[in-house]
Amino acid sequence: MGATLKGKIIISFTNDFETMSHTITYTFENFYYNDIAITGNRTMTRTHANANGNPETSMSLDMTITYPNGDVYHRTGTRTKEWSEGHDTPGISDDVFLITGSWSTTFPNGNVNSTTITTPLKIKRDCAYIVAGVITITRNANTATIDYGDGTCDNQATMTINGETSIITLDGF
Repeated sequence: MGATLKGKIIISFTNDFETMSHTITYTFENFYYNDIAITGNRTMTRTHANANGNPETSMSLDMTITYPNGDVYHRTGTRTKEWSEGHDTPGISDDVFLITGSWSTTFPNGNVNSTTITTPLKIKRDCAYIVAGVITITRNANTATIDYGDGTCDNQATMTINGETSIITLDGF
């Protein structure tokens, strides 16, 4: 049996010919997926050339999910993906992307996870792992930092939790 959907997802699309960008906004209105209420919106903007002259996609999100038992999850955040290398060549093996952003999730028990990309995440199309960048995650009074390294294509990262550092092995894309 399939999923039960009801309500509306309203999609709006705008073009800005002056900045060579387009924006798509998804708004959830009285929307339910199998009796799980989904409210809020997500906006994506694609820019032909950012301040560095590179293609870029930015996303903002403000969503709430409410389960039939009353549990509520809320996430807000932004993320930007810059196509920093290889966008001007026909092949994909030289493509490099830089990801920045931050987001926060509130759980039903009141815990809040906040995540910030403090150094842009670097993704090379010819590598199955994030090759550089730093993410900081905070939950209540605890902080973890994941450092993906110096740009070398490997499956290792350094994780520091409340001052204790260890090497972790990454799963590839």
